[in-house]
Amino acid sequence: FYDSLQSIKPSDIEPEKLQKYIEDSNALVLKLEDQIRIQGGNEYLEIINNILYQLNCPNLSLNNYEFKIFDEINEMKDLINKRNNSHGFSRLIAGYDWDWQSKDGSKDYDIEINNLQLKWNSKTEGWMSSKDAANEVGSVHTTQAYTLNYAGVIIGPSLSFNKNENKINVHPEMYKDRYGKQGIDQDQVKDFILNIYYVLLTRARLGTYVYIVDEDLRKYFKDSVLKI
Repeated sequence: FYDSLQSIKPSDIEPEKLQKYIEDSNALVLKLEDQIRIQGGNEYLEIINNILYQLNCPNLSLNNYEFKIFDEINEMKDLINKRNNSHGFSRLIAGYDWDWQSKDGSKDYDIEINNLQLKWNSKTEGWMSSKDAANEVGSVHTTQAYTLNYAGVIIGPSLSFNKNENKINVHPEMYKDRYGKQGIDQDQVKDFILNIYYVLLTRARLGTYVYIVDEDLRKYFKDSVLKI
């Protein structure tokens, strides 16, 4: 199985190399047309794709799926806790836009937004089911390939929005995963950052909640959803 939008690091196979392998091996290619993870169906995937990569959005709807954009991160955290108590497997997850300082004990927390202090996942293997997961924030490395019931996604400062150009800007210098940008150019890093947020925004079965650090990007997301 291969999805180019879920390629998030330099060690992932590049689409061009995969295509060459397919051609050289004379392989039979089957396209997976549907997914069963997200209750909102393929339409939700297309909505996120259109918003994040700024594509033309056809007439789509958010039927059977709970999608909310929050102005206050505390409100999103409280709702994720509530959903975790009622449905289980509801987690805060975020782009790797903050250093993992709690890993070596140099700080008790890693992320601070509006006086809310949050800690990255305290373990890398099996974090999703660990006892501390509900009080921590998962990165893409502990989230990809899992299915949540509800996800609270924090979009950090590696993404912003330029109102004058009507364009999402990607800031590789704000992306803290050194292995995620080792040996590649800035444009590739930008693609990986966008893909990471695509992965995070498409993990949850019943609903996705979003808090965006950049206010202009938050407004762009809200305006895009209102158009749907």
